[in-house]
Amino acid sequence: MPAVGRMSATWRNSFTMTEELHIKPISVSECVELVRTTLQSVVGELTVYGEVSELQRRSGGSLLFFSLKDATSYLRCFMLEHELKTEISDGMEIRVTGYPSLFKKNSGFHLRVKRIELIGEGALQKQLELTKKKLEKEGVFAQQRKRALPRFPEHIGIITSEDAAAFTDVRRVLSNRWPYAVVTLVPSQVQGAPAIKQLIQAFDRMENDVQPDIIILTRGGGSLEDLQSFNSEELARRIFSTKIPVVVGVGHERDWTIADLVADIRAATPSNAAELSTPVRDDIFLQIEALVETNTHVLRKSIDAHAHELYRSITTLSASMKSTLRRVEQSIARAEIYGSHLLDRLRAVDEKISHSAHLLTNALSSHITTIHERYKSLRKLLMSVSPQAVLRRGYSITRRNGKIIRSSKSVREHDILKTTLSDGEIESEVT
Repeated sequence: MPAVGRMSATWRNSFTMTEELHIKPISVSECVELVRTTLQSVVGELTVYGEVSELQRRSGGSLLFFSLKDATSYLRCFMLEHELKTEISDGMEIRVTGYPSLFKKNSGFHLRVKRIELIGEGALQKQLELTKKKLEKEGVFAQQRKRALPRFPEHIGIITSEDAAAFTDVRRVLSNRWPYAVVTLVPSQVQGAPAIKQLIQAFDRMENDVQPDIIILTRGGGSLEDLQSFNSEELARRIFSTKIPVVVGVGHERDWTIADLVADIRAATPSNAAELSTPVRDDIFLQIEALVETNTHVLRKSIDAHAHELYRSITTLSASMKSTLRRVEQSIARAEIYGSHLLDRLRAVDEKISHSAHLLTNALSSHITTIHERYKSLRKLLMSVSPQAVLRRGYSITRRNGKIIRSSKSVREHDILKTTLSDGEIESEVT
């Protein structure tokens, strides 16, 4: 009843204006404006459905004109291109919301459209193909721009309805596979008119506030109309611009959406999205154990090799020092024989050269003393690195059947071992 009252009052005002027109003429522009404002105030906003026809873009693509038709009538429609959130084409069944109006220039009646919704599987499928083709041409689906997921995520963000079974499935799989990650849900509707805006706002919050290592966008399966939000161009572009890797898992394996194509990783199901986002805890433990075992084996081999090399170097040095000592001793012996022979000859020399002989003898004696000192020094050095000296410093050598034992793994129970110390040997049995 109140609506009828308001309408009656409006018509009364209109009749009053009409009476005034007989008294005061108005211009064409004023007439058009009067009719237009009357239409908008009396009729108000309308929602009309029909088939798209005569779709045209003008002024460089900024203006959009089309007709809605049914079996008997056409309705001309007009809207701004930037207000169009859904791709349309001739033949599609759509539902538009707007208000009636007149063009100023030619007084053409039209519906000033503010919002468009697709209706029917055919229209949705056609719109899906149009959006896919458009985004594919722009490179939004390009494989080379897609990012790898972190191997060990510490923080995982989930965008879905908090009441959805998909959220329960994802959380369960994450808990079983990788319970070390923090899981943050940013809830959003995943179906219906408000869903697209809420999903985009959820991505904004994820990127600006939550900042996880991975974002999982998921929901259960459904019809093409149920999944319409995930096929929107706006959501696709928001996923494309996200700096955080995105995994999309929608419905069942046979389902696919525009969001799947633009995501860094497309999962077959919500549970599969959780699997692709995380490693398996037990598998990582096995890898760590295998790595430790391998490194231990390599370290042991390296220690054994260095020990063998050290022993070989000591043996070589010892042999070298013994050879040097023999050469020194031979040199001293030759020097002594030569000096003695020289002294015998000097005694037979005339006393005139006895003084010179005496000086020469002193010089030779000094030379011999120097050689002796060098001999003593070398002998002392050799003895300090000899095996016996090494034993006196607390080391020992263990043999079995005369062979040196270099590893505990090379002995068995009841083996008889001989351990050489600096002051003797100890015989023992392995138990």
